[in-house]
This record gives sequence, C-alpha cells and structure tokens, in this order.
Amino acid sequence: MESWNLRQSAVIEGVEIAYDVLGAGAPVVLVHGFPSNSFIWHKVARRLAQSYKVHVYDLPGQGASERREGMDVSDALQARVIRGLLDHWKLDRPAGFFHDVGNTYGMSAYHFEGCRFSRIALISAAMMNPCVSAATKHAIKHIDAYRTMPIELYEQIIATRIRSTTFKPISPEALEAYFRPWSGKLGQSLWYNRISYLDEAWIARLEAKLGPMDVPVRIIWGADDTWIPADQADRLRNYITNADLFIVPNGGHFLMDDAPDAVADLLLDFLAKPAAASLPPIHA
Repeated sequence: MESWNLRQSAVIEGVEIAYDVLGAGAPVVLVHGFPSNSFIWHKVARRLAQSYKVHVYDLPGQGASERREGMDVSDALQARVIRGLLDHWKLDRPAGFFHDVGNTYGMSAYHFEGCRFSRIALISAAMMNPCVSAATKHAIKHIDAYRTMPIELYEQIIATRIRSTTFKPISPEALEAYFRPWSGKLGQSLWYNRISYLDEAWIARLEAKLGPMDVPVRIIWGADDTWIPADQADRLRNYITNADLFIVPNGGHFLMDDAPDAVADLLLDFLAKPAAASLPPIHA
C-alpha cells in the first residue's frame, strides 16, 4: 500500500483524533466521510500541500482515530470536533473541503458551531434528505440482527459496499485502506454503531439552513456516483446559488479515488480565485 500515516494526535471533545499537517502556506482543512478515512485524500492532499498548509484527520470512530464500541459518532459531536480541531490548529478562516457526510459535519460546524471558512468545496455531498438508502434503513430497523450476523457474511457485505463507491474498479490499496478498519468483530460493532447514528432530523435541520453563502463555494460531483446521484448536485446548487458546479466524468462517489488529479486541479483552481470581499458574522 502507498504509505499514508497520520503522524500526530490530539484529544478533542474527549476523543483521540489522529491528524497530520502537510506543506506550508494558506491553511486548508480536509474532512472525509463514511465509510472512508483520510486515505481518500492522500493524492489530493499531497498535490495541495505543494502550495498550501493542509490539515487532514480521521473522523471519530474511523481510520486511526479513537475507535471503541458504543462511542458517540453523532453529527453534533462531529461538528464540535471540527470546531475543536480549528482551535487546536489555531486556524481562523481556513478553506474547508468536505466529502460525503463530511459535508454534514463541515456545514454543521459552519452553521451551528460558529466555525468560519475562507471558502468551501462540497464534494459528493451527503447533506440533504433523503440521504439514507433502503438497505441502510433496513439495517437500522434490524440493527441487533446485523450486529450479530456471522462475521464472514458481514465482511462480504462491507467489501461489496466499499467496491461500489468507485466508477472504476477500486484499487487493492484503497480497498484495503477502507476495509481494514471495519473488519473483524470490532469493525462490525463500529460499523453498525455508526449506522445507528444516522439522523435524518439533523439533516433536515441543516438543509433548512442551506442558502447563498458569504464565501465562495464550489460543488464537485462524479457523473457516475451511484451512492448520491449527480442530479443532487443541481439540487444543492439551487440552495447555494452563489456556488459554481463541476461534474467529473467517469467518477463515482469516492471521486478522489476515481479522479484524484481532476479533483486536485479543481480545488487548486478554486483556491486561486479571489476570496469574498467581506465576511459578516454568521448567526445560527
């Protein structure tokens, strides 16, 4: 596997968070989603770090961050962790780039925790209802059965789900990076603990806040995303009318695996554009 290790950690909101800081320059914060971890950013982060100071971390309960049975991985906790990390890193208004449900966490930090960003990129955004698939709703309804299914069957299900995140065949390195933290009995417990925290009411609260923003916004989506279809990008832009929108061909939900250079190019172009002239206070 291509080397990717988060070399630092900090306790934020009572959770040990693994993180790393790459490069130098204006600050950028990268937030991944589920069921990935910071490995999803590894190629993009290294491109950005040639010109910017890139901050990347693993979400609570995922990757190399603290992982324990029954832990709080709620949307509210995830938003507070972002606020705590920005304080820990002493960042005022970094660029915020979010993927999948990382969009929910980043935008919740913006709207509900007072976090400020100089600009925001929303990639394959899971932050509008309906955002829970029928299969996941079935798992939530029968959560005890899923928690106790034979480990071999569980691991087959998870491997199939992870393979479905990309348009191109997922690389062995990426499959291993995403599958390994969810494998075994602990992984099974963590996966269904994470599923149990899916909260459509929180998404509805956040969706009610969506609208034109006081900072530049860029929406990026894979044309062949089967987890959250690309027509949701237009729906999101109808909320955030000052956003620009880019659809990447031959890209699935894990767009940074399918098209890392295209994503990096779009983010570097976005970073090079002038920031908003003024940034008035946000009132939650």
